Amino acid sequence: MALMYPWATKEYLLHNMSLGQIIMYHNLGVRQLNKTEKDKKDTLVGKSYEELAQIKKEMQDEGCIAPSHTTEALKKQYGDIEDGK
Repeated sequence: MALMYPWATKEYLLHNMSLGQIIMYHNLGVRQLNKTEKDKKDTLVGKSYEELAQIKKEMQDEGCIAPSHTTEALKKQYGDIEDGK
């Protein structure tokens, strides 16, 4: 793991991560190391704002990610956030 992720020492994995997290990072690292040309094209790099917004909306509709907070919802939760005070 430390070859793929410098921060992933034995001690860190043992004390700070669950088995599921370790397996997930291992799978992601192996996939990253063994990328094919098709995989390299399946990234968000270089996509337009409209394409990214559409992808985000689809993910929210499918329940993969939580809907974005609106300014009003954040004001209600944290108070006036426009001033930066």
